[in-house]
Amino acid sequence: MAKAATPVPRGNETIQPKKEDAVPKKMDPKERVFAVIQRFRACVSTPILQRVTTVKAEQLREIAQGLAKEGRIEIRQDGRKTTYAIPGTAVAPSNDATKASEKSQPVNRKPVPRKPQAKPLSETGKDGGGNNYFGPGHPIYDAALQDLELRQQQIGHAIAALKALG
Repeated sequence: MAKAATPVPRGNETIQPKKEDAVPKKMDPKERVFAVIQRFRACVSTPILQRVTTVKAEQLREIAQGLAKEGRIEIRQDGRKTTYAIPGTAVAPSNDATKASEKSQPVNRKPVPRKPQAKPLSETGKDGGGNNYFGPGHPIYDAALQDLELRQQQIGHAIAALKALG
């Protein structure tokens, strides 16, 4: 079995495609509009149809009315917007601009505290976290406080002595 020879360009020759292969089949505007609506499988707005099919608005309106009379498409009015769809296509509920949005009632709950609350000291002198209490009345705290007071007195005497010399 011999393979079919593929044409190979020689020199300045180029392979020209057949004329019928190169040019797409021309569709009349009515069929273009219907094909686009079928392709989207949903509601298509007028501006989108105009851009895709390159049909003027007046001509698009006439084509859509003709297709609607034939029963091939449905024309839907959503407020100021006109959309086109295949009959039987489900539509999302429209948003009425005049209808006020319904606000839900707030739930009465206490706000969550940001920081965990401190646990009260137990009778053993430890806080709720198991840490020893360190404050007034603790022997180490009181000793450190006495040491600071003593140093403050010493600094005060040193300042007075410097002033007396100066």
